[in-house]
Amino acid sequence: MKNEGMTEGGHSLYNSAIFGDRDVMVSFDRPTYPGFFEYEVFLVAWLDEMAAKKGLKVGYISDFDLHNDPGILDGYKVLVSHGHDEYWTKEMFDAVEDRIFKKGKNVVFLGANTAYWQMRYADINQAPGSSSFGRQMICYKDSDDPIVQRFASEKDALPYVTQQFRWKNRRPETMLTGVGYQNYFEPKESGPFYDMEVAQTSLPFFEGTNWKAGDKLRGLLGYEWDNRDPDGDGKRLWADGVSANAQIPADKITVLFSGKAVDVAGKPGLAEAVYWESSAGARIFSAGTIRWDWGLGKQGFVDTGFQRFNENLFDHMMR
Repeated sequence: MKNEGMTEGGHSLYNSAIFGDRDVMVSFDRPTYPGFFEYEVFLVAWLDEMAAKKGLKVGYISDFDLHNDPGILDGYKVLVSHGHDEYWTKEMFDAVEDRIFKKGKNVVFLGANTAYWQMRYADINQAPGSSSFGRQMICYKDSDDPIVQRFASEKDALPYVTQQFRWKNRRPETMLTGVGYQNYFEPKESGPFYDMEVAQTSLPFFEGTNWKAGDKLRGLLGYEWDNRDPDGDGKRLWADGVSANAQIPADKITVLFSGKAVDVAGKPGLAEAVYWESSAGARIFSAGTIRWDWGLGKQGFVDTGFQRFNENLFDHMMR
């Protein structure tokens, strides 16, 4: 799946020194997201090669495909969300939550900052009686979203406002993926580069990697990262009686890799890659770093042990 709230062709969902204040709606009728060739391309090439070797079927969908038809996932043993999959609709969150906690089907999150902003699709050129093609993406990023006016109270509107999923603890992504976005640093060719470190090797994914605790995955942390408790207060963004999603027990989440970085403001941060299983039997892996894909194919970052780990991981998820 892939969406991105930035554009190379004009205004975006972010403030810009060139274009000024951010907009609340961007169009997909614009230049292609360039980040695909920085991150996802390495995963796609590796997945296709692995699938050919093992006789597996790989399908690719957009975020709008999932938003428009949650049943599109039903025929697949594993859902992979990758790279910088930051903007989700309520319908997408519903579909993945249902997959994990009701259907018990596996999900691999090979990125970071996943399901952070809630957005919605529009199609301003949609003809009366025709289908929406989701040509625009709307994200107000605050409570001024006019959708609130459609409801009798703010409480009723809360699940639909285009704000952070974690806003007011309403539906934190930590209780979907096991981790949540903490921070970032500016990505430059000259660095900085931070490492992920093997935390433990007791699970079967580590077979044949020759890794031991403390071994490093060079340069794979960043430029945005996640961990189990982004605010560091022990609450993991969740609030009893407030959050719409159920709490994932902390003792059910196993940290496989971790790493330390310094964010854009000079504050130390923690990245964590985790594995856990839902009460419905779904198996979940979350990488906790956008640069995970680099280890699968980017020159200077490829590691044979890392590739073996990922192959083992997918073998486990496909069983």
